[in-house]
Amino acid sequence: MAAGDLGPRLASFRPSARALLPFFGVIGILLVPLAIRRIVLAEDLPLTAALLILVTIPAALLLMFGLLWPLRFLFAVRVHALGIDAYDAWGRRLSLAWPFVGDITTVSLLGLDYLVIEASDSRRSLYLPRFLDDQDRFDQLVIEHAGSNHPLARHLLG
Repeated sequence: MAAGDLGPRLASFRPSARALLPFFGVIGILLVPLAIRRIVLAEDLPLTAALLILVTIPAALLLMFGLLWPLRFLFAVRVHALGIDAYDAWGRRLSLAWPFVGDITTVSLLGLDYLVIEASDSRRSLYLPRFLDDQDRFDQLVIEHAGSNHPLARHLLG
């Protein structure tokens, strides 16, 4: 089903940048001791080389964050009056009308929670991040437009 089939977009939600921060913290925690060890163990290491090693860590973290930041905008989730528009496991956009929502399971990928929504009219599954910028508003819109008895609404409420 194409995105246009779901009618006008009610709202668009991006994955939260706060959900990505632990990845950068873990990488920093792992790299800093390695860098300090390298500096301490090196006997004839010039000061400029030691500073370069220490500056490389935050530069690498900033580069990673800079590369991941645009993905928040590319993989936005959209709610329409007639359904939801998100992505499958391969990053392909998938529009799913409310009546075609099938089984729903929860998975954790690298510590980030997703709802995997089976489409009853397709073999593809929609991967819905549970770490959106305005998760409460998203849940509210889904419940409002799909109905409180809808499988996705029940899953969000439970």
